[in-house]
Amino acid sequence: MVWIAIALAVIVTTLPWWLSGYILGVLTVAYYFGVFSMSWDLLFGFAGEVNFGPTFLIGLGAYSAAILDAHFSMPIPICVIAGGFVALIGGLCLAVSALRLRGAVFRSGDARGGIAVAENAIVIFVGLTGSEIGIMVHDVMSIDASHNYWIALAFLIVCVIILFGLSRTAIGLIL
Repeated sequence: MVWIAIALAVIVTTLPWWLSGYILGVLTVAYYFGVFSMSWDLLFGFAGEVNFGPTFLIGLGAYSAAILDAHFSMPIPICVIAGGFVALIGGLCLAVSALRLRGAVFRSGDARGGIAVAENAIVIFVGLTGSEIGIMVHDVMSIDASHNYWIALAFLIVCVIILFGLSRTAIGLIL
């Protein structure tokens, strides 16, 4: 397993040297979706909980960062940090309301509640969110595709380590 991980690390670190910017962009998006799928696997695969809360929180953080960039022209690092903070606050609000539910309602109520809140917020705040059309953002992390690739790869690696470590702890055994 260690040798496979080392070989994979060598391959992914050499990709920016010989792949086009387009392919690096596709891999960058794939790495972000990989983080999302790993979190979904931890929640649904390990814990057996059908919960759309993480999807809601990813959307909340992304929309918050995009709104700050598109409507207030804030620097992208501040937008990303603020988006993470808004997702944290949204997660706390969702958790407090979900903890009030009991029994079999807990699972289905939490899933329906997360979807309903997300859909209603996007439609109600159409001036900010652009509704189903979305938001055109002005800034990106970097114009350089290899720079964006390195950011996404680092984020993926950190999340793999955290989620793998979590699955091997006592909490992981409980899940």
